[in-house]
Parts: sequence; C-alpha cells; structure tokens
Amino acid sequence: GGSGKITDTRKEYRAAVMRLVSGSKRADMSLSGYIDHVLTEHFQKYGEVIKEVYKKNNKDIIMW
Repeated sequence: GGSGKITDTRKEYRAAVMRLVSGSKRADMSLSGYIDHVLTEHFQKYGEVIKEVYKKNNKDIIMW
C-alpha cells in the first residue's frame, strides 16, 4: 500500500486524471487503478527497451 498521497505530476495531468476518475460511472475506476493501467501499458510497450537501458547501467542487478 502507498501513503495515499498523489504523486507529484504536472498540474494539468493531475487535473485531467482526477476529472476522469471522479467523472467515471465505472465502479472499478480509481486513481490507483488508472495509474496501474497506464503503467501496465507502458511496460508492455517499452519493457524490453527499459530492461536493456537498465542492464547497461546496472550490470549486477536484475530489474524483473
């Protein structure tokens, strides 16, 4: 679990996400759910590139 605080982000992004979440009629729509969804897509799309960059900079550490 987290601290319950919103991560520092651009003001306009934070406002847009809060509008999406608060205006949604979906019961499963929450700030943490939205962020989880966005990060899931991001890692699916860029995961291999991220791993390669990470490996170059941290040769002894496995990210995931």
